[in-house]
Amino acid sequence: MSTPHTSVDVVVSWAGTTIAVERLALGEVFTVGPRGSFSCEDPSIPDLAFPLVSHTERGARLACAPGMWLSVDGRDAGVA
Repeated sequence: MSTPHTSVDVVVSWAGTTIAVERLALGEVFTVGPRGSFSCEDPSIPDLAFPLVSHTERGARLACAPGMWLSVDGRDAGVA
C-alpha cells in the first residue's frame, strides 16, 4: 500500500497568471465562492463555499459543478 501525500498544492490561475496558491494538509478542503477559501463569484459556483478540492487519505478529490471546467497540471481534466 502506498503512503498518502502529506499535502496537496492547489493553484488557481486566470489566463495563465497565478492568482492564489494554497497547500492542503490531510483532511483539509479548498473551497471557492463568496465565502470560500478563494473568494469569488461566478454563475457556475452553486454554493457560498463550494468544495473544489479535498485532500483525503485516498488522495486529492476534485469536484466540478455544471458549468465549471478543471485542469490538472495545466492539462484539461476532461470535466465540463
